[in-house]
Amino acid sequence: MFSVSLLLAACGDAGGSTQGGTSDGDGTSSDAGGTTADPSSGAASEASETSEASGDASGSASAPTTTGDGSGDGSSSSGTTGEDGFGPGPWDQGVYIPEEPQKDGDPALGYEALLTKGYVSCGVPWGLWPLVKPFIGGWADRPPLPGRTGKNAEVPYHWNVHSKNGADIVSQNCLQCHAGSFNGQLIVGLGTADFDFTDDISQMFANVWIPDIPIPGLEEFTRFLNRTKALGPATVMHTVGTNPAEIIAVTLVAHRDRHTLEWFDELQYPLPEMVVASDPPPWWRARSTRCSTTAWPAAITAAP
Repeated sequence: MFSVSLLLAACGDAGGSTQGGTSDGDGTSSDAGGTTADPSSGAASEASETSEASGDASGSASAPTTTGDGSGDGSSSSGTTGEDGFGPGPWDQGVYIPEEPQKDGDPALGYEALLTKGYVSCGVPWGLWPLVKPFIGGWADRPPLPGRTGKNAEVPYHWNVHSKNGADIVSQNCLQCHAGSFNGQLIVGLGTADFDFTDDISQMFANVWIPDIPIPGLEEFTRFLNRTKALGPATVMHTVGTNPAEIIAVTLVAHRDRHTLEWFDELQYPLPEMVVASDPPPWWRARSTRCSTTAWPAAITAAP
């Protein structure tokens, strides 16, 4: 879900902008797709046949009686409420949300898109990548992902090389926040807990010089630099390991018109006066139930 937020907020418009609050695009979204999660998955428990949630005059609802692991098959486990091993808690409150039809998907194609396609459409032109990489330090100081081929085998695992308007562009992917190490092994889908987000990425890119020569993809680089300038200090964490995912989305959205999604360099809405840190969960705790036996084991084991 957060992936969709960044997708819509980051580079999804027609071109780069200049300083002074001017708009740089038509508000269209970028060229990467998103997926939706099954609302019946996770910790959502199913009500028993003998109890139904009902609303009162104030709009609140009585809590359904729940048993089992929330799989939705109606079976009970140890007799405790909520998930297996958990006693009564917040998961027992609220209104039961029935299952809705879900779109079919191809896990293999989804995993390929994750590792090779343009999640963020703008980025660094391939020809400039060797010059830019030293300036951004830890943001690019990660090993390649085993199993990738071509130019993607030459960039860190959390960057993708993809084509945009005929030019090869290097941009970040979901693994910036959703891949981590355990016992020295890179695990795709594990929330990042060791990355250093205490540096201001806008200051890193401020030292990058854009050559005045016709390099393919240069306009996408200009747009990318404008986005990093917008992020600035609001997305700097106080400690290593905390994650700015939520505030990145909030900051990018605050630079867009709420009706047209048009981008402006100057803030259109105020930002919270606090450091908002996130803790990305492992994907296998937020998966769609239809993917549990096919997509995720393949995705997890694909990164030795």
